[in-house]
Amino acid sequence: MTDTTRLLTGLEELAAALGDQIAQLRERGAELDSAWVRLEDCYHGTGAEMFTQAFARAGDTIAAYGAATEAILPILRERIAALARFDASGPPDL
Repeated sequence: MTDTTRLLTGLEELAAALGDQIAQLRERGAELDSAWVRLEDCYHGTGAEMFTQAFARAGDTIAAYGAATEAILPILRERIAALARFDASGPPDL
């Protein structure tokens, strides 16, 4: 196995892992939002206000990470395709 093939394999695994991570972020984020809605109805006071702010900041951070990952993934897939074409061309003539 050449270094290019190893790199290609690693990048393909990375792209798959990022795709899975995006799906999990969406799924678990929806579950968390649903749980928050139920909690928000019965949780009141200063502690609730502080938790609400922290929850919103965490949600914003997770959303930003998800958006950045979604933006990177198509670029990564393009690079993987280019590397796959290069790898398929075989070794250069010496």
